[in-house]
Amino acid sequence: MNWPSVITAGLSSLMGSLLAIFATPALQHHFWKRQRRAELKLRTVETVVTVTAKFIQQWIAASGAKQQYSPALEWYENFSAVEATVKALFAAETYRMFKTMENRIESQISVPSTASILTSTLSSKRGTRQ
Repeated sequence: MNWPSVITAGLSSLMGSLLAIFATPALQHHFWKRQRRAELKLRTVETVVTVTAKFIQQWIAASGAKQQYSPALEWYENFSAVEATVKALFAAETYRMFKTMENRIESQISVPSTASILTSTLSSKRGTRQ
């Protein structure tokens, strides 16, 4: 019997098993995190699309009726909440593009540029608290 070959084969099997035992959970966790992050990004994109589509539809309807459009408070809250998610999950360039969209929306609803959408809306809809 060739003992060096048997020992080498046994050690290789043992090392492969140990590597699989300890490396597999770490790899699974890594890929799970990536998948979860991708799911959160997709959900955020869907929310942004929904919120902006609601704004556009209502703004077009109000413009056609020659009226000033002011979204409901719920819309502002949803927009503000999705902003935090965009900032947390996406690159800085994507967040800058989101803020550009916010500025364009603000220009259509006459919100002062020094205040965010949510801040100026809350103070006008609920009354200012001091």
